Amino acid sequence: MATLVATPRSRALGFGLRTARKARNLGVRELARLAGVVAQDLSHWESGTRVRPPGGRGRRKS
Repeated sequence: MATLVATPRSRALGFGLRTARKARNLGVRELARLAGVVAQDLSHWESGTRVRPPGGRGRRKS
């Protein structure tokens, strides 16, 4: 399994996402539900360790 490394660009994107989420008083699970993705993906996006795949939205919550 590959080690996930946050790049400066992905960290900046994650910081912006987290800041916007907190400004609206939303939890990770709540925002993930509203976005239609799983909370784990949103958490990874916020930490900058993963970004969404090209053309993708992340794993959809079923």
